[in-house]
Amino acid sequence: MYTKRLTLAAQTIEIDHEFDFEIVGITSQEKDYRLVWSLNLQLGWNFERDFDHTVFTKQGESIHSRFTYTEDDGMIIFTLLSNKGSDGFLLPEFSRFDYIMIIDGAGQLRLEELLKEARKAKFVLAALSLETMKMKSKYNLIID
Repeated sequence: MYTKRLTLAAQTIEIDHEFDFEIVGITSQEKDYRLVWSLNLQLGWNFERDFDHTVFTKQGESIHSRFTYTEDDGMIIFTLLSNKGSDGFLLPEFSRFDYIMIIDGAGQLRLEELLKEARKAKFVLAALSLETMKMKSKYNLIID
């Protein structure tokens, strides 16, 4: 008796996300709520605490605090995330930064102005623009 085994090739689905937002790494020795307070004062914003951002890593589930602020009738969304979570870093390749700010909808000219003003905030030690496409763990930044 002859039996023929059929093996089906595994299908992979590629999902391309557009990373059309700017990312800023912020260094601060303060707790997240104090940093948010100083950014709100310096920039005239109103960051509010949002649901925590969860990332699944090899070690398990890592939870990161999240604050959001929306400007210009929802056209620009600022999200501040703690880089160090309950079980690892949000962006391990940028572990020297304590916080990651995602700016969705701002242009490059606005980013330079924002960096200049953010550096003046009381508890900000450093604020630098980060290259999105060069990040290995950029998918950790996708917020639902």
